[in-house]
Amino acid sequence: MNIYKTTVTIPKPVEEVFQYITTPENFPKWKKDVWIAGKKYGEPGPGFKMVQTVHLMCPRQFMMHVTGYETNRYFKFEARKGFVILPAWEFSFEPGSEGTILRVVCSLNLEEGTVQGILYPMGLSHHWKVFFQLLSRELFSSPSKIRIISFQQAGGDEQVLIQE
Repeated sequence: MNIYKTTVTIPKPVEEVFQYITTPENFPKWKKDVWIAGKKYGEPGPGFKMVQTVHLMCPRQFMMHVTGYETNRYFKFEARKGFVILPAWEFSFEPGSEGTILRVVCSLNLEEGTVQGILYPMGLSHHWKVFFQLLSRELFSSPSKIRIISFQQAGGDEQVLIQE
């Protein structure tokens, strides 16, 4: 299991950021790999499930499960069955001096020479940079309001980026 960590600051209150990120209908707007947020089962929170159509060489549907949830603090969702190349995503939300400090952890079963290795050759750093630009456009109508503070690839040192 490879773990990738990204930390960003978002100049909005934690409650607003949490609400936007945990609303399934918003996923296709900022997570460019999600094409459709489909049928939902239950209310957002522990045990919530949702069908997502994701483009991995071709459109594929996955049942995504919320496996961790604490209002305005923590959110984790993952595919538990099927084509298990999707990462598990964990989001931790903290109030900061400039708004919200968001930490994203991606856990990925990544092995060299596998489909995952082809799809995620840069350890997800490029993917998350684009995701945060899209999220910034959604929250602020500007691609540069969210600042990436650091990124850490599996087994590597944390890279302090402070993207302006």
